[in-house]
Amino acid sequence: MGGDKSIRVLVLGGTSEGREIARRLSMAGLSVTYSMAGLVRQAKLGCEQLTGGFSRYGGVGSWLEAEDVDAVVDATHPYAQRMSEAAARECLRLGIPCVRFDRPPWQPTDDDEWIGFNDYADLQRKINHRFPEGDARLFFSVGQMQYPQLKTFDASFMLVRSAVPVQNLPPRCEYVLGVGPFDVGDEVFLLADYRINGLVCRNTGGRALEAKYLAARHLGVPVFMQNRPQFDASDAVTQRFQQVDDLLLTVLQRFDQSGHHQ
Repeated sequence: MGGDKSIRVLVLGGTSEGREIARRLSMAGLSVTYSMAGLVRQAKLGCEQLTGGFSRYGGVGSWLEAEDVDAVVDATHPYAQRMSEAAARECLRLGIPCVRFDRPPWQPTDDDEWIGFNDYADLQRKINHRFPEGDARLFFSVGQMQYPQLKTFDASFMLVRSAVPVQNLPPRCEYVLGVGPFDVGDEVFLLADYRINGLVCRNTGGRALEAKYLAARHLGVPVFMQNRPQFDASDAVTQRFQQVDDLLLTVLQRFDQSGHHQ
């Protein structure tokens, strides 16, 4: 690496922490590209942004090679398993350090009724067990779920929250538009207004989306919480962090100490 080459860092984002990491690394003088799905909105970060994934470049590995990237920060959504695993494996192949931000999951209290599930077949079994009379009125707040799967659910009513309009929903199913963060009071009103008796969500962690399960706690509504996927490329990750400041300090120190940081 030449001494006058700017340090190139790819931040895999789509999260509030990813945006913060990209912004602060860019402010520190690193050449940052922030990647996200781009389905909702772009953030103003002061760095290059890449939306829509890496397929048009031949995959993330081809992009990393073409751009001569020095490090990857994986700050994707906890459920973005395929992207995280692909990036980690390509970094291992190319000898590029890959650090991962693991957002701490939410934890239930004695006032919560959480029912864990792994996939939608498992979810249906859990719903049937919890609502044997078939009277479940479910609120789905699970991001980009595959809506055709809703047609298989045995429930008296289903409400879906989505960032974009949803087409071809099955009978007894409605949607509401919404992008977090959400207010607990508004979530309580939403659940009560639709007479929801079961919340389906993912354990994303963080403050921006916690209002839904806090509202469920307030109303005594059970929460069907999707378990986080197992990350199968842990051996390819250089380091993992649960605090943004710790991750940033490590990345910046790495390049300061190697003499490459401008």
